[in-house]
Amino acid sequence: MGSPSSPIDLGAAIQDVASEAARRINRLPIIESIRNKTITRERYAAFVASLYPVVIGFNRALIHSLTKIDHVRNSSHLKDMADQLREEQQHNQMWRAMLSVHRVNHESLYNDLLAYINRIEIDELSARTNRFLQCLRGSHVVNDQMFRDAPVPGATVAIYHFMWLVAVSPEFGYWEHYASQLAMEIVICDVVTRSILPGTTDRAELAPCDEAVAWWAAHALPAATGFSQSRSDEEKHILIGTRTLSRLGSADTMQAAVLDTSKNKLALFERAIRESGELSGEEMLSRYRVEIQ
Repeated sequence: MGSPSSPIDLGAAIQDVASEAARRINRLPIIESIRNKTITRERYAAFVASLYPVVIGFNRALIHSLTKIDHVRNSSHLKDMADQLREEQQHNQMWRAMLSVHRVNHESLYNDLLAYINRIEIDELSARTNRFLQCLRGSHVVNDQMFRDAPVPGATVAIYHFMWLVAVSPEFGYWEHYASQLAMEIVICDVVTRSILPGTTDRAELAPCDEAVAWWAAHALPAATGFSQSRSDEEKHILIGTRTLSRLGSADTMQAAVLDTSKNKLALFERAIRESGELSGEEMLSRYRVEIQ
């Protein structure tokens, strides 16, 4: 009889999974065009607009996940999450401000997203999301009609729902939610630091004011970009998150579930970025452009 396997360092494992995803995402054409400063303002604005549901969906999942925390045994962790929730609310407003700079009607976009989501039964939406995910993880061709008539790319709808599902469903433990959200934050920090912030800050048509880069700056490593010497919100979340997971004693089955859910969420995130980058500016902005009076 073999000896049981040693528990892995979950914090380090999530860092590894996320770092690999970040390397792939930094090589996507849309991200390369931002980093290389070749993207047009129209395509950039459409990219930012189409990812808005991911930003608000992240915060939505955080809010719903709090009911899974044992507020007695994990009171310190709950305080950390309350602090992060306040910051995420501010980050959501930063993204809306960035959309306003690019004359995107984020209220109409949000209304259309809710209308689309609400007309599909929850079980059906979950089934479509799972089929979409199975295609991604199985290297099958994704059916682009799975989320037809959605106001944003199908992968964006899928991750918006999947984040919520992991946060609320009893099929997923709290640490699956927490670790998979942390994995997204690690990816965001890497991609923003290496590609998006350097590729936008000195382009007046993409960043005509501070509001146009505030979200990016809050999610980068300041030491790497030179924009600030203080620790960014995202860097702080990553440090707290990896330490929390590294201290977490857990069974092998829980560790496997945490890693699998994190990989699933990152697969959807990568696909959402890819599909958002494939939109033409006209395709997205014709519906949500705010005309100057």
